Amino acid sequence: MRITACNPPHYGTNHLATKSLVAILLLISAVGCTDQKQQAEELVRTAIQHHEANRPIEALQQLHRAIALNPSLAEAFYLRGTCYGEMQKPDNAIEDLATATRLTPDWDEAWCALGIAQISVGDSEHGITSLSKALELTPRMLAALEARIQGYRELKRVDEELCDLEELLQIDATNGGALIRHAKLLAQADPSRAIEDLSSMISSDRENATAWMNRGLCYNLIGDSDRALADLNMACRLSVEDSSPWLERGRILRKLGRTDDAVSDLSKSAELAPNDFAVRLELGRAYLDNSNRDAAAANLLQAERIFPNSRDLQLSLAHAEIQRGQNEAAIERLQNILVDESSLSAQLITDVRVTLAEQLRLVGENTEALSHLQQALAAEPDHSAALRIRADLLANSNRREEAIRDYTRLISTNSAVQSAAVAQSVLERGRLHLEGHEWYAATADFTQYLVDHPDDAETLSLRARSRLGQHDAEDAIVDLTLALLKKPDAPELYLLRAEAFEQFNAPAAALADMQKVASLQPENGAFLFGVAERLYQDRQYAKAATTLDSLAESHAGQLSPTQRLLRAKARLGEGNVAGAYEDVNVVSADNSASLDSETAADMVLLQAMIALRRNDDTEAIRLIPQISEDSQNSELLLFYGQALARKNQSDESIRVFSKLLQADPSNASALVSRAAVYLASEDVQAALNDANQILQTTPDDARALIIKGTSLFRNDNFREALEVLDHPVLISRDTLDARWMRIQSCSSLKLTFREMEELNALLGVAPTHKVARLLRAQLLEQLGHFDDAIADLSAALQCNPPNLSALTSRALLNQRRGNPLAAVEDFTAAIALSPDEAILYYRRGIANHQTGADIDARQDLDKALDLDSKLADAWYIIGNIEAGRGQTDIAMAAYAKAVEIQPEHAAAWHNRGNLLFNQSKMQQSIDCWTIAITLQPEMLRAYNNRAVAYGRVGRQAEAVADYEKTLQLNSGFVRAWDDLAWLLATSDKKEIRDPERAITLAAKACELSEFKDWTCLNTLATCSSETQDFDSAVKWAKAARAIAPEAEHRELDKIVSAYEAEVQSKRIATKPRSAIR
Repeated sequence: MRITACNPPHYGTNHLATKSLVAILLLISAVGCTDQKQQAEELVRTAIQHHEANRPIEALQQLHRAIALNPSLAEAFYLRGTCYGEMQKPDNAIEDLATATRLTPDWDEAWCALGIAQISVGDSEHGITSLSKALELTPRMLAALEARIQGYRELKRVDEELCDLEELLQIDATNGGALIRHAKLLAQADPSRAIEDLSSMISSDRENATAWMNRGLCYNLIGDSDRALADLNMACRLSVEDSSPWLERGRILRKLGRTDDAVSDLSKSAELAPNDFAVRLELGRAYLDNSNRDAAAANLLQAERIFPNSRDLQLSLAHAEIQRGQNEAAIERLQNILVDESSLSAQLITDVRVTLAEQLRLVGENTEALSHLQQALAAEPDHSAALRIRADLLANSNRREEAIRDYTRLISTNSAVQSAAVAQSVLERGRLHLEGHEWYAATADFTQYLVDHPDDAETLSLRARSRLGQHDAEDAIVDLTLALLKKPDAPELYLLRAEAFEQFNAPAAALADMQKVASLQPENGAFLFGVAERLYQDRQYAKAATTLDSLAESHAGQLSPTQRLLRAKARLGEGNVAGAYEDVNVVSADNSASLDSETAADMVLLQAMIALRRNDDTEAIRLIPQISEDSQNSELLLFYGQALARKNQSDESIRVFSKLLQADPSNASALVSRAAVYLASEDVQAALNDANQILQTTPDDARALIIKGTSLFRNDNFREALEVLDHPVLISRDTLDARWMRIQSCSSLKLTFREMEELNALLGVAPTHKVARLLRAQLLEQLGHFDDAIADLSAALQCNPPNLSALTSRALLNQRRGNPLAAVEDFTAAIALSPDEAILYYRRGIANHQTGADIDARQDLDKALDLDSKLADAWYIIGNIEAGRGQTDIAMAAYAKAVEIQPEHAAAWHNRGNLLFNQSKMQQSIDCWTIAITLQPEMLRAYNNRAVAYGRVGRQAEAVADYEKTLQLNSGFVRAWDDLAWLLATSDKKEIRDPERAITLAAKACELSEFKDWTCLNTLATCSSETQDFDSAVKWAKAARAIAPEAEHRELDKIVSAYEAEVQSKRIATKPRSAIR
């Protein structure tokens, strides 16, 4: 007697569910059947009737009697175990079902029922073993497969559960529960694949709220919050009474910082599921984010009533206490969470330790705080909050170097995130460097902080201190001056700048700042004039002019000619040319007749200087010869030479500069000016000589360095040019010209990554530099960073007019990225700029073909050929399009035209061979592939296809050679291994036939195809049979049959039968006809 379950447990259940029986197969032997056994079997039949009538107690009574009469009647034990299961007596059920399997070990339904019962009582390990036995007996037994999935889930054996789910979905592709569970498991490891599965479900059932919700969660996992929210919106609309979509959408909104929206969604979820722990916990956290302490406490306390032992909840309650200022209570709660860490997740332990450390720090328990942080960072070395808190603690404990290490790790870990915390860490690290007199490191950190906080006076003063430590007084003064613009009445800034002026050897300026600090305003005019003279001598022109303005104010606006001329000089020095011009005109109009000769000469000199500064080079060149040579000081001659240079009187300007240098060979300004004229005149070597002369005495002269770098660059000496342009002085005051020369030098020297760094830096300060963007796009394309290259090209194309090269490059990149629609758009824009360029129509034709718009593609290709009839590639693409549409004759003609224009077009010869093969024109196809191989010796598909054709025409030795060449070019090409194995196993030519080697080749094909290609398995079976190994032949033929399409089953069944019968007189050879690829 054999009883078969009709309604096996459905997927997702965890209890024994055998509710009705559809068939009883009595295995009663007429011989030796005693009356006692007959009575037992009759009692089982009666028990079945009671069971079907839902009378389990009566059924059990009959089964007790049957088992007493015949203790070896497996069916009785099976049915009694089923009844016990329905009566919620799983232990009794397991005992009887185990007996049934011992009595009848090959009974699949008994093993299945036993496994389900074992899982129902939490014995998933034994349950899986029983269910695996059932599946060994009946591999596609749905009930056993579904139950084993449940067992794997209980044991969190994700890989095995996934494997069973995939097998289940092969049997029942529409099983909604399995699809959802499969997607959930995939979500963590491969969310993109899970999204594909869920999208398939949604396509077939748009009302499936669960699928919408789970796909939204998958999108969230890959960081696409917009799509995640869109899917969860749909789930909420479809399942308005289900709390789960509202909960999940609330979680995402909370993560995005949209706390009000999160509270709204989570409140709706709480309304639908008021006693759901997760909902209450998440809502409490959202209220904490929103600083609504009372609402947060109410929800968290309600969550505590539902699940008081949740450690996640305890952490949130601690955060609530922290918000209310109850630090001691929060510390106690956090410490209690850590009492038993064995039941906590690693992430929760880390979060608790970091929060606890922060609170301990606030109450001065630094040692304990550090201990918790050490443990948190041991578990998660890059935890930002832990690093920040520990760095602060270490800094406050005078453990400066350790603190610096933590700040550095925090900054590097979050280098891609421009957050306030990262910026603050940079600033704090700079303070520590400053404290340790690490001047350069401190300056670098303060500079980095000032990029985003350029007006922060405190940081400017800190950088000034570090620059003073480097003896860089000039830049320190700049920083302090900027700081004083923000805090004009800060005495500490004036004091520090006075120190900087002293270091800069500007005592007058230092004195002025000290006077400012002391708020001294001397009323003595002579004193003020003396201060002004000192300031002027120290080139502090603005201060000198301001001092003289104060003097004028204290004397009713009156200044003596000498004082006014000094102010004119000071104004000229500070760049106030109009003010200087005004002062000189006043002196000239009021006092010209009474001026002594020296003052008059000074005034002419000053007039000439003013003319130069007003860019009135003609007037300056007129005035300067009137000045006696004794009064022609070096400054005047310098400006005179520069005026001559601006008037393109290069030879005369060089003469003036050379005169200056005869008097003072160390005059750096004259040397620089002459070098600049030489450079402008393309006398690169002379410019280089002057620059080198300056650098011998002043190695850090920025002007000489830039001239030297430019000279070397123009002389194509890029390596030396780059070395000069990399000088720290030039780097610190980088100009666009210097950056561009470095970029061009790197490009010429093939320093790709350095070139990329320089381009990034240039575009950081000049984001609209179109040429730099186009160059960086080229580099990014070479490096395979196509998306970034497209972004740069897009930025360049925002400029007007649009750039044809940029449009074409972006179109080609879009094609490579699999975005032909965008490529079509860009090629269309490019055609609008250059409507007669054939290659643009050709490229757009390819893009249209890629989108499936073959009619548009043909139009584009025809237009390309109208413009350039010799464009062989256009004919080639036409051939591909027509071949795909089944227009063989047109395709052949197109390929013929392509090779007529370009006989070396290997791809056209190859595809032409494919068409001829499909027309059974073997020799012609072989000829085409031979030409393709001659033109392109690495074209492996041409070798493979030619091998197939050689096999068709009986040229087996040549076929073998081509297969082996194919595998030499690509050892992972499965079909070549398989086809060669078949040929060697089945050849009727003694010199070719080699079954033993064929087995090795066929096994390799199966291995490469992961034993999932039935044709490869069939080949391996055939090879085995050819070596008389029929056991293996049967094995592999059955494996092929198990995964082959249904249409192949009948033929494969014949093969299996033949192998099993060991028909050795007839070779089994049903290899499918090879096809070209």
